[in-house]
Amino acid sequence: MKTKTILFTLFVLFLLIGGVGCEKEYVPPADPQKAILGKWYTIEAGGFLISSKNVTEFLSDGTIKQYDKSHPQGLITGTYSINDSLFIFGNIECKYNFYENKFYYEFINVYAMVMSYTLQRVK
Repeated sequence: MKTKTILFTLFVLFLLIGGVGCEKEYVPPADPQKAILGKWYTIEAGGFLISSKNVTEFLSDGTIKQYDKSHPQGLITGTYSINDSLFIFGNIECKYNFYENKFYYEFINVYAMVMSYTLQRVK
């Protein structure tokens, strides 16, 4: 009985340790300035899923345009820049990553009601 318990415990530990290595490692895009270009829907704000019909478009000249179908000329415009470590939205610095056609960013050194957003690329 004791041998079975020890073997079962070792088996469970093996599965737990082996499972840790299965997590995908984050590989940043080769050129984040190109990866961000295009249209995105906001799908998560502050860790909560949301249903948004607004589209955020990142243009190659560093301009952000946010609009919905009833205002195709744009509701809000602003500027952004992105490098290997920071996404700068206006003058707010954010850490970011890209994964599975999604773009996640989180404010740094700023306190807001919503500190992070996840955007899904529009197909």
